[in-house]
Amino acid sequence: MSSPAAASTRPQDPVVSPSGRAALAVLLFADGLAVGLISVFFLPLWVGSIPVPVVILGAAFANLGLVMLAARCTGQTAVIAAPLIGWLVVYLLAAAGGPGGDGVLPSDWRALLLLFVGLVPAGIHLANRALARSFAKGAAHR
Repeated sequence: MSSPAAASTRPQDPVVSPSGRAALAVLLFADGLAVGLISVFFLPLWVGSIPVPVVILGAAFANLGLVMLAARCTGQTAVIAAPLIGWLVVYLLAAAGGPGGDGVLPSDWRALLLLFVGLVPAGIHLANRALARSFAKGAAHR
């Protein structure tokens, strides 16, 4: 059990240096890129004649986990959003297709569901963190 004095000495933002925040943002962005690549390339998975888009749930949990991990390491919203930005970059590049009109993403409900489920849970957590932080700043100024 920790004493109240030990709890009060813990910093609110463990990553305090600007270079540390930049390194964390780059690492989280790269993690988002990796999750995006796995999500996009395993989305058209079929077992026999049945589509099995289990990677959609994996993308949702991975993105949410990365955002929650980033929120534990820093309080800056831009750094916390880095994995979502990386994931979205991969998704948009895959959705754009190639020069011959061929695309990586299937052109059916799975691509839209991946976009929605991949972004919404982590986006809601990110928005809640940003709103709570702005309310805390507003209450501190009163």
